[in-house]
Amino acid sequence: MGRIPEKIARNRGAFFWKQIAGAKQVGATMLYIAMFDEMNEGTSIFKVATKSQVPENGDGYFHGIDDDLGSDFYYGWLARPGTGFMR
Repeated sequence: MGRIPEKIARNRGAFFWKQIAGAKQVGATMLYIAMFDEMNEGTSIFKVATKSQVPENGDGYFHGIDDDLGSDFYYGWLARPGTGFMR
């Protein structure tokens, strides 16, 4: 089995922020993003590995985020400001 590409490119958080902005544009007043204990459901959001922290893994498919973003980028630099944006 070959490598499975991402279904939606993350684009350094642009996709995530577009979802937040789109929800506000259609009138959402709050968002439920994720819970830390829902990893098995694929809905969790927490620190991730950066590209330099991910080992070469042959046929497996795992990749980190860009090194300059930091491991807490998605919840620290996107989700937290999204809270203020929704107000």
